[in-house]
Amino acid sequence: MISTYQLSDNVASFIHNNKRIIDKEGNNIVNLVLRAFIPEESLSTAEDVGTLEENDTTSLYLNTLLATKYTFHNSFETTKFIKNNSFLVPLLLEAEKVIREYFTDDELFLEVIHDAEDIDFEELIIFIHTNLSPKEALDRLDKIDEEWWIDASLKSKGKLNINIEFE
Repeated sequence: MISTYQLSDNVASFIHNNKRIIDKEGNNIVNLVLRAFIPEESLSTAEDVGTLEENDTTSLYLNTLLATKYTFHNSFETTKFIKNNSFLVPLLLEAEKVIREYFTDDELFLEVIHDAEDIDFEELIIFIHTNLSPKEALDRLDKIDEEWWIDASLKSKGKLNINIEFE
């Protein structure tokens, strides 16, 4: 029997490899697949995600939705972390929208980081992979911090952060 984590990992890989495929009507194939799980109209805002009943289908849907917006480093570990910290999902969806205002085309990665000094501490990092100059990228990240993240980070309970990764 396949586990939800394995299925999520496989779906996340499929999404990452096919998220730019468009059908002849101009629909993104991944969005069509996602709608098979939960109709898009049932999720009007990121806050609505928190009202979904927690089950394997919902978990798979949410991880698949996140995989359309982020690339998961170590998909199994990232999927497991998100499932165990599901309160982060609305924040991750909101973060992607805010980050796109400043980093339009840069790839976004999610990776679980472990603290070398505290083996029990784990944190999910949104890495913004950019070819901007360090000064320009850090100025943009500072604007995100000032205009949104400082307040929004309180919702993360210390489990999420945003960082820059340079080419």
